Amino acid sequence: MLLLDEPTAGMTPQETLATAEMLLRLKGEFSIVAVEHDIRFVRALNCETLVLHQGRRLRSGPFHDIETDEMVRDVYLGRR
Repeated sequence: MLLLDEPTAGMTPQETLATAEMLLRLKGEFSIVAVEHDIRFVRALNCETLVLHQGRRLRSGPFHDIETDEMVRDVYLGRR
């Protein structure tokens, strides 16, 4: 199991993309859990995603569904 906490903090956009590509190559070799706020990184992974809000599960599912979910957008864009 590979646990990552903010693995792309301080990285350039190119380094962030390279990190996502590396993790995608490891997919299937390891269980990977990444805690990340960089949406570009999460989008590049395009994987099962869990969104927490105030310590509770807000939504989970495929990234595309999460990215377009109105509740997620409201919470993370500060509309609620």
